[in-house]
Amino acid sequence: MLNWTRKERRAVLYLAWTIVILGGIRYWLSHDEVTFRLLTPDWKETTKPNVKSSTGRQDKMTRQVGKSFNNGSQYGDANAETKEKDTPPKKDDQPQLFDPNIAPFEIMVAAGLPERVAHTMINYREKGGKFYKAEDLLKIYIMTDSIFRKVEPWVQIPPLKKMEARDRPRDPIDINQAEAEEWTFLPGIGQGYAKRICKFRESLGGFSTVNQVAETFGLPDTVFHRIQSLLTASPILEGIRINARSTEELAKHPYIRPKEARILVNYREQHGPYRNEQDIRKSMAIQDETRLSQLEPYWRFE
Repeated sequence: MLNWTRKERRAVLYLAWTIVILGGIRYWLSHDEVTFRLLTPDWKETTKPNVKSSTGRQDKMTRQVGKSFNNGSQYGDANAETKEKDTPPKKDDQPQLFDPNIAPFEIMVAAGLPERVAHTMINYREKGGKFYKAEDLLKIYIMTDSIFRKVEPWVQIPPLKKMEARDRPRDPIDINQAEAEEWTFLPGIGQGYAKRICKFRESLGGFSTVNQVAETFGLPDTVFHRIQSLLTASPILEGIRINARSTEELAKHPYIRPKEARILVNYREQHGPYRNEQDIRKSMAIQDETRLSQLEPYWRFE
């Protein structure tokens, strides 16, 4: 008799149970015609003739599932083909020639540009950027060589774009009278910058000097220096009526902070209307000399 250790006896017992279980599974699979080929689209019935399963229902269910699967695949493919034939392709989804200076977002994407690149190009245009030849697309920092090669055949830029500078007015424009469209005639100014300049002008009540245009949010110094000689300033359109404005109205001015607006109004209510700039200084509301100088042309004491 073999002298086995406890671990060896346990290992032999586990091995025996494993053999019994595997044998049972094999016996069950050989007597019940269960197939796993139902998961593939090219399943075919493989039941043996004149052989019935133990329940008589497994064969029927297997055949029904397989038939349904095949029919579903066929009908699914047919419906997809029919839908594809019946639905005409959208025009914007087909690549077509486009001018990157004016083309809408959808057209550029259809030509093969990723959405992020298309958005970046539109932002570049709105800031005054121009494309004079196809290679100028490479100025977009996220434009890769592979993307450019893909869309280059669809880029079509009219040569007249290069003569655009000759159509711009040579006379300076009035920074307090010019509409947004007139600003776009200036070099480096697109629709985006033009709208920002006009919005900043309205919040000020008008520009008092040409240099204030440079304070427009996001306007690069390089662009301002290019257009500075083409700007002229007329008198301010609307000043600050310090004796009539409420706290909220004063606080809307870019040069006046909310806390300063409250102090100005409180001082006026306690000491009467402001008569001159010295009264404003006495209120101690604004202690920044730079902003006091900027505000000086705007005060109205009537």
